[in-house]
Amino acid sequence: DSASIPLRFIFIQLPCVEIVVNDKHQIREIDGGGSSHLSQNATYAHFGVGNATQIDEIIIHWTSGNIQILKNQKVNQTLTITEEKSFHLHPFVKWGLMGLSALLCLTVLLYFFRKFKK
Repeated sequence: DSASIPLRFIFIQLPCVEIVVNDKHQIREIDGGGSSHLSQNATYAHFGVGNATQIDEIIIHWTSGNIQILKNQKVNQTLTITEEKSFHLHPFVKWGLMGLSALLCLTVLLYFFRKFKK
């Protein structure tokens, strides 16, 4: 019976680098170099941009959930980008806090509505 088989999975979020050149997007995932058996993948992202002289945006989607954007970068260069340290909450936590805030506001409104209605 397949209904009795427990589901098991793992979700691994890889950092992702996206560039925008003339409104065209290119995306590369960076896996840290050790995801393949007995081999390694590159820990850098290489993009071909044709005759472009500028990268409009470099968008880094970090595994922490942070998004970092570099604008108007020159072509033909190697960049080492370090994640900016900032306070970050997981999206589930953000939604939970927003829900609690809404519930608190609704409770306060109902309290005052009942109090002043009398």
